[in-house]
Amino acid sequence: MKDKDKIRAVNYGMKLLTARQKTEKEMVDKLKAKNFTDDIIHYVLSYLKSYGYLDDKKYVELFLREKININRYGTMKLRNKLLQKGIPSELIEEGLGRIDEETMIENAVYLANKKINSLNGQESIDIRHKVYRHLASKGYSYTTIAKALTLVMF
Repeated sequence: MKDKDKIRAVNYGMKLLTARQKTEKEMVDKLKAKNFTDDIIHYVLSYLKSYGYLDDKKYVELFLREKININRYGTMKLRNKLLQKGIPSELIEEGLGRIDEETMIENAVYLANKKINSLNGQESIDIRHKVYRHLASKGYSYTTIAKALTLVMF
């Protein structure tokens, strides 16, 4: 393992993190794509973690905050997105456990109202089915959808 390769790999890792936060898996994949050896990749991960630049727990927290407040995703979609990014299940469950159910219901109600407004002039049962499918596609559970529908439907 050459010092020059270590420095080049660390610099590349830092460059990747300037664009946006990355998970450990994403970092490993990017470094492997640049043909760095496993030893160098391990060194880069250790280095970035030691300075707090690479932290999956912090990543989960920021990801959840963004996707709940901006995209208004439900817990099932959030879980799947994080799994795709290579986050360990225990970190995902810990992060999802901190989400307030009321926030999920508020977001579902907001999305339901938005969908209902776009479906003016349709039959009530059709609207109900379309809103249900829309919320399910956003990752909301049946119980959250049911609560949201009772709040917004007549």
